[in-house]
Amino acid sequence: MKETIKKLKSVFGGEWNMRTITLFLLLCLLTACEKKPEASNLSDLTLPVKTASVTEGIYYPSSQMIAQAKPLKSVNLVARVSGFLEQRNFIEGSYVKQGTLLYLIEQKPYEIALKKSRSSLGIAQARAENARLNFMRVSELYREKVAPPQKFDSARASKQEGDAELLGGEAQLAQAELNLSYTKITAPFNGWIGLSAYDVGNYISAPSRPLAQLMYIDSMRIEFNVSDSYLTPEMRSRLQDGKAPGLRVTLLEEDGSVYPHEGKITFWNNTINRQTATLQVQALFPNREHRLMPGQFVRVRLTRKKPVKVILADKLSIRQDQTGHFVYVVGKDGRAELKRIRTGADANEKQTIVTEGLAAGEKTIISGSPLLRQGTRVEAIP
Repeated sequence: MKETIKKLKSVFGGEWNMRTITLFLLLCLLTACEKKPEASNLSDLTLPVKTASVTEGIYYPSSQMIAQAKPLKSVNLVARVSGFLEQRNFIEGSYVKQGTLLYLIEQKPYEIALKKSRSSLGIAQARAENARLNFMRVSELYREKVAPPQKFDSARASKQEGDAELLGGEAQLAQAELNLSYTKITAPFNGWIGLSAYDVGNYISAPSRPLAQLMYIDSMRIEFNVSDSYLTPEMRSRLQDGKAPGLRVTLLEEDGSVYPHEGKITFWNNTINRQTATLQVQALFPNREHRLMPGQFVRVRLTRKKPVKVILADKLSIRQDQTGHFVYVVGKDGRAELKRIRTGADANEKQTIVTEGLAAGEKTIISGSPLLRQGTRVEAIP
């Protein structure tokens, strides 16, 4: 021991005291006493694990995409006649019924114009009747060769002129009645009305800019684009025959819940957009509760009506590293076996579709020790 201390002093210099040397020797002793576990020890361990069976099931392929809600009908209310606005009979942003009087433009000038048209029509009727009677008298005399041809021609021309004036008077009266009716602007359908561009007392010049916008929102059009790769040969064939594809259409709300009403595809465009390689689609959804708003962005889900067979694995068993997805399965010898897999969509809350790497009946490990490795002996526990 003394010789060892002397050697240490000679190696590290005389600055080392007895206490420092003692601590150094203890550290070396502790290091020497540590035993590293051999790699073979892990393979001798039996780790308890929980497993889940790989199953075969059916899956209805679906795809989600962003869509926008639009009203089934939308109209800009405009004035067809000029005048001062006398009434606005709605609350902005309210729901109005078909036929509701929304705006009233001053009627007095148009009522006066209507009376003038009726008066002019009366004069035209009197002139036409007088011309007709005169023509009948002259025609009788002309047949008896009492009236000369010139008088007959003049009477006939006067009758034709009277008939034309009568038609003009009737047209003027119809236009005056129409103009008077245009002073009343009513709702063409049930709908949700927006802001008014004019207040009572403003002068409106026809044709005016839109007074307000009315939207029918009891049913909503949902517009979205479908990738051309999503279209199967069967779907393409149905579209070419003018038939709707066999798809269910549902909406997902912001919280992920399914919209309570199912939709129906009403329009497929006849041309694929070359820039985006997508096809424009529209679906119609009931909206009597007015949960959908015009311009709102939603998620639409298209689900095929024909199911396909798939391999399903428990989500908890699927792991991922830089190479990709993998699972541990219980091999025939009771040891863990690592398998590389390819995954598809989630089939439900607990299972994921596996497109490659697994077969029905295999047991995947869903939980166990972090020491789990390829070749580790495992024992399934309930």
